[in-house]
Amino acid sequence: VETEIQNDNTRSESVTIETTLTDAEGNVIKRTSGKLSLNSGEKKSIRQQMEVRNPKLWSPDAPYLYRVQSRIKKGNRSIDGGTTRIGIRLAEFRGKEGFWLNGKPYGKPLMGANRHQDFAVVGNAVANSIHWRDAKKLKDLGLEVIRNAHCPQDPAFMDACDELGLFVIVNTPGWQFWNNEPI
Repeated sequence: VETEIQNDNTRSESVTIETTLTDAEGNVIKRTSGKLSLNSGEKKSIRQQMEVRNPKLWSPDAPYLYRVQSRIKKGNRSIDGGTTRIGIRLAEFRGKEGFWLNGKPYGKPLMGANRHQDFAVVGNAVANSIHWRDAKKLKDLGLEVIRNAHCPQDPAFMDACDELGLFVIVNTPGWQFWNNEPI
């Protein structure tokens, strides 16, 4: 888990970064913490590692999600933090052997579509519920892969894809350039 912290105070600060991994039912799997000192205006990252023995692996048929909760603490008081849902999985393309998920051949074609992030009248100002609804409609069509068309998608859409069991292909910025010339 990599956490980036910025000190916006006018004085130096020392904080503790506490990271907790819980399963879908809220049971604590792992907890770790680390201390960090930052000068005024300074930004730093801290990397914390956790080993999960016998994890429940994410797949389109069983999209199991864990939660990573990060807290920034000053003494015993939380001053900032957030929660991210994650799926533990290993996805590999093995040349002629094709696509493998979690150490096994996937066994069926990957069917998918492109998704543009906009909606009539509101454009990109789409509510989280609409992102979820779009992901659900795509899953209900029998698709398993979504290619984000042209630009990064809203985190709400990405989270919905994890929750519903959809693979996502994220475009690399600069997709429109080939041999240094715009297409």
